[in-house]
Amino acid sequence: MRPTAPSTAMVSSSSHLTIRHGEALRFLLEAAEAASKEGLDVWQFAVEIGQLRVLGLSHTDLRCLLCWNYLEHAQELTTAVTGKRSFRRLMTLVLPQRTCFVLTAKGRVIASRYRAVSTRGAEIATGMPIAATGSAREAPRWDAKACRLWWRKHLIKEFRRPAANQELVLAALEEEGWPPRIDDPLPPSRHIDPKVRLHDTIKALNRHHLQRILHFGGDGKGRGIQWILVE
Repeated sequence: MRPTAPSTAMVSSSSHLTIRHGEALRFLLEAAEAASKEGLDVWQFAVEIGQLRVLGLSHTDLRCLLCWNYLEHAQELTTAVTGKRSFRRLMTLVLPQRTCFVLTAKGRVIASRYRAVSTRGAEIATGMPIAATGSAREAPRWDAKACRLWWRKHLIKEFRRPAANQELVLAALEEEGWPPRIDDPLPPSRHIDPKVRLHDTIKALNRHHLQRILHFGGDGKGRGIQWILVE
């Protein structure tokens, strides 16, 4: 059963989209496009809340996207017997277990624009700026010996204690010349979900900055890491 849209009025916000918001919208757009390609209703490819949490979204992030009318949500009722996915519409901002999300028409427009500009550092046409990605001419600098991350003459972050995962990411970015995105460089582990580990590493990379010049984010699929300059 396809859930109908909640009757609660959802008002678009003038707040800026964060990197997490944009990557989640792009992730949901890929799911919607996959459903269309297979000739199925978009709800058959609805994205589970757990997948969005792995991307770094909090419940507050998800509720904001609902309030801005970028997402619809419903609780999945599917069982092994029913086969085809079915849902119960959610009329409020409650997020129970098995909550799933799809893009609204407005959300698809914003997600498409975000995907189109995210590699160029442009602004979304709604006036919600996405900070520019790094350029080939100028890039951060990771001093592995001193364990310091620099932008120009500005010290961004200094590690006074070992942080193996963060240092591996920064070393990989430095080795590759700081492209806008790199694949997850962390070695595999049998006991750790790589997406969760990458997510935790990205969160740690964004902590304890001496100056807010850089921001790290996921690639929306849990398989890579990106960096941007923030105004």
